Parts: sequence; structure tokens; C-alpha cells
Amino acid sequence: MPPTNVTQFADYPLLYAAGLTDVFEDSLKQHTKDYAVWLKEETIKRYYDTYYATSGLGDMPEKGIGENISTDKIMKGRSKQMSLTAWALSVVVEYEAMRWELYGVLDGLGEELARSATRRYIVTAYSLWNNSFTAPNSRYQTAYSQDIIDAAHTRMDGGTWSNRSSTNAALSYLAIQQAFTDIGRLVGERGSYVILQPKQLVCGLENAWIAEEIFGSSARVDQDNPGVKNLLSGALSVHKSPFITSTTAWWIVCDKNQVKIWMRNGDRPKLERDTDFRNRNLLMSVYCSFDIAVYDSRGWHGSDGGGT
Repeated sequence: MPPTNVTQFADYPLLYAAGLTDVFEDSLKQHTKDYAVWLKEETIKRYYDTYYATSGLGDMPEKGIGENISTDKIMKGRSKQMSLTAWALSVVVEYEAMRWELYGVLDGLGEELARSATRRYIVTAYSLWNNSFTAPNSRYQTAYSQDIIDAAHTRMDGGTWSNRSSTNAALSYLAIQQAFTDIGRLVGERGSYVILQPKQLVCGLENAWIAEEIFGSSARVDQDNPGVKNLLSGALSVHKSPFITSTTAWWIVCDKNQVKIWMRNGDRPKLERDTDFRNRNLLMSVYCSFDIAVYDSRGWHGSDGGGT
């Protein structure tokens, strides 16, 4: 079946007439793949990969005189299969439309396809935040079929751990302090404390002003007395994005290399150009394959901001 969306000669009659004063193209600067500061990327060799985790040993127990030494074993967590997703877009331009167009408007189709691919990477990466509290499907769930941000994640030993604000607190000085405490008390699969270093605060544009004021001030912004020292000054960098849809939610991200959430890259964007010999129409397409992978969300802590 021939493509239905074809750029035709008849669509743009002004582009083929001399005397047109100017043509304004969409030349505004586009967003780049800035998600790389909080999301690690991995180039993979297989379309499907299965991942699982193991626990360490528990704390050493006391041994009574003459008693046998206690035994322990390493536990195996649930497996989760990750797959790639193929993404592609093409354009078809009539030969006459390309041949006789006078103003170069159609010359940048390759760059426009590349920008389309970049936007797909960005939207896919930021969908992790937009679906972190309520996962629409297993793509955004951990290996234990739980939300990325959850108050009762399952551990291998049967216990639980949390990476969600207990009050769903709005972004504030005290809420960030509590988040630091919660991260400091985070436990692994056997209930032992783990060490994770908070690096960034991630939020939408609406919360960015509050966050930057908190981390950029020498004095406490929530106190009337200007002499109260701000212990959070410079503690975290702030990452904001219009691709985050929530106006209230905020997250703290630890070292991305320690978090078992990442981008699986297959084929990088590949541009191909050809001509349909039947009508000499120009055919251009871009293809890539990638997708997000979520296994375990220790290292992300969040609040939907709907509390106090």
C-alpha cells in the first residue's frame, strides 16, 4: 500500500514561485538528551535479556560454646525479561516537489528526522518519572511487580523497604531533610543498611524555583530569622524538565550507576535515503531500537507532593 502522508507539489505552491519574500522554518532550538545525567545507558547485543538479582548473607549470629556454626545461603530474587522496542518514521516527497522547490525548505528533512528520533528518546526516558507512582504496565514496574516509587517494596527475605515519602510531602526544606534520612536508613535484601549518596533533585518546572532556592541559599528559606544556617546549601544539583508532567511531584536520585533502572540501546538512529523508481519520489526514513529497563528502584526516592 502506498504511503498516505506524501509531501506533494500541490501542497506548497508558494515554494515554486519566484518573489516570495521569506520562508520561516521551525528553527527553534530543540531539547537534547539531557536525561543522561540521571539515567545510565547500556548498549546491548540481544533483543531480549533476562535479569535477576541475588542477596548477600545475613548478619553473623552468636555461636554458643560447643554448638554448631549456623549456616546461611544466598537468596535469588525474581527474574524480569527486558526487551527492545523498535521506533521508526519516514517521509515521502514527490520528485517535482523536491526538484523545483526554490527556498530549501525541504532540504533539511534528514535533520528533522533526527530531531524526531531524539524527541522519542527524551519522551521515553522521562516517562519513567511520569509513571513512577502508578505504573500502567510491567514496563514501569520492578521485578516484584511494584511501582518504582512505593512504600512497601518486597525484599528477598520477606521484609519490605520504602522509597516513598510517608506523607507524600510537598517540596520543602524539612521534606528534603526527611528524604535524606529515609535514604540513609535504606536496607538491602537481608535487612542490612546500604550506603547510597544522593546526587540530584528531579522535578517539573513548577517546583524548580523552590528547589533551587533551597539548595542555593546560605540561610534557611523557611525561617524568618536570616541567621539560621542552611544545611542543605549546595547539597544537591537540581534537574528540571518540561517533560515531567506533574506540577507537585519531586524525586531524589542517587548515583545512577547504582540504580537498577537504565536505558537499553540497540540500534542507534539510522537514516536511509532512497528513490522510488516508479515515480522518482524521495523516500527517507530513520530507524532505531531502544527501551527503558526497570528492575529495582533503590537509589530513587520520591513524593507525589500531594500531602503537606
